[in-house]
Amino acid sequence: MQTITGVGGSLSRANPAAVGDIHIPLPPLDVQKEIVAEINGYQKVIDGARAILDHYRPHIPIHPDWPMVELGEVCEAIMTGPFGNALHQSDYVEDGIPVINPQNIVDGTIRCDGVKMVSPATRDRLKEFIVRENDIVIGRRGEMGRCAVVPTEMNGWLCGTGSFVIRLKEESDVRFACFQIASPRVKAYLEEQAVGVTLKNLNQGILSALKIPLPSLATQRAIVAEIEAEQALVAANRELIARFEKKIQATLARVWGEDVHLSISGAKESDSTGEMSR
Repeated sequence: MQTITGVGGSLSRANPAAVGDIHIPLPPLDVQKEIVAEINGYQKVIDGARAILDHYRPHIPIHPDWPMVELGEVCEAIMTGPFGNALHQSDYVEDGIPVINPQNIVDGTIRCDGVKMVSPATRDRLKEFIVRENDIVIGRRGEMGRCAVVPTEMNGWLCGTGSFVIRLKEESDVRFACFQIASPRVKAYLEEQAVGVTLKNLNQGILSALKIPLPSLATQRAIVAEIEAEQALVAANRELIARFEKKIQATLARVWGEDVHLSISGAKESDSTGEMSR
């Protein structure tokens, strides 16, 4: 195993003498070209898959015959999460009931990474903010239109201080409504309507007055099924990226040998002499 340690003060740099001592594999030129072509082919697949992930957005063309209704008309309730005087930093614990804050809503899903938690006693004290399966949780500040549907396994979690809970009536498909709220049209509307100077916020009145299309329930479900089929195909690109990144690593390991690794460490990790350690 070879490690190159950096030298320098505020700007870390590799030791020129150490770099000069590195031994690299040098197969015949035609073999080099084959290896480069192989890696480039893998990289093109990765770049294409990443482009799909970056650019795909669900789109629902609105038919002119569909009625437009205010969100408040199709909701059982729109609830603002607890304010700061109800949920304090000291209420968070290492292990307990997860709290859904805006930063946990990413790409239409609720992520568990970095989720804060409260004790069951705190959750019970704030029981009016407990979310149910098929509620929509939407951030009320920061990025407008950031929302997600609460899945079965998150039933009983708590809505955080920076979020709303939207609970729909049965005449609306919750996933259809969520796609509408996250659409560019609605995001632009919410940006215009949000109040505040330093940090813009939504309120219940703005959300309640939001107009969304309401075709028949059968039409809503058919559109959702089509979008979810598209999303499944798009999500498969993440696995494709992981597989082809492994192919690149395997190709490099084949060239260098699996026991050879090259790394450049920063100034804080370098030894005082800046020599190559073996």
